[in-house]
Amino acid sequence: MQELFNPSLLIGLGGGALAGVAVGVALRSAIKLALLLVGTLILVMAGLVHVGFVTVDWNSVTTSLQGGAQAAGGFVSLALADLSAQLAGFSAGVIMGFKFR
Repeated sequence: MQELFNPSLLIGLGGGALAGVAVGVALRSAIKLALLLVGTLILVMAGLVHVGFVTVDWNSVTTSLQGGAQAAGGFVSLALADLSAQLAGFSAGVIMGFKFR
């Protein structure tokens, strides 16, 4: 981990990669918070279903998940179509940011 803080390495990375590291660290924290909130919501909803206050329409859930998967696939294909050097550096920086503790 100490080799990532080497000044000569940081200078050679470029601005996009350094911004990617910052985004990666922030994204990691945001993902942890989002997972905590979603997990709590799932537990509350499961409790309400068990008690009988809430019923689930599984056909609507399936339709929503399929629509979300199609939208995510379209976003990935759009991002890969415009792959540039700056995006590659930024992406590498985001990956490095996820590895920081």
